[in-house]
Amino acid sequence: MAFRARRAYLFWPWYKQDAAHRRKGGLPDAQALHDKAVEVFKGARTFHLAYRASLAYRKKERLPLLRVPTLIACARGDMLFEYFERLRALLPTAQFADTDGNAAETTRRFNAAETTRLFNSFVDGAREA
Repeated sequence: MAFRARRAYLFWPWYKQDAAHRRKGGLPDAQALHDKAVEVFKGARTFHLAYRASLAYRKKERLPLLRVPTLIACARGDMLFEYFERLRALLPTAQFADTDGNAAETTRRFNAAETTRLFNSFVDGAREA
């Protein structure tokens, strides 16, 4: 499992380790990699459930049916960020935000405060609507 955590920084999907699936950015520092591995171990028995559900969900058919205020956020360094624009096409009325996630790419420092501010602002605005 720890190898999967490491490989996900280098390749996406992590099990396709060739030049075509190489990610930009490289590995985080040792502490960030350790933290990611610990999180992977925590979900070792169940992480596959979320992946299966996500892959099975009929996104192209179902997402355009959303009629509630929707925020779609993704960290720029996330392995799924490349799909962000496709999602935007499915939900043109949604609010989209790209963030530093939990680790700024240049400093690798925790950045939850900015992401939390963004989410709170969206929720506050949705309440007023």
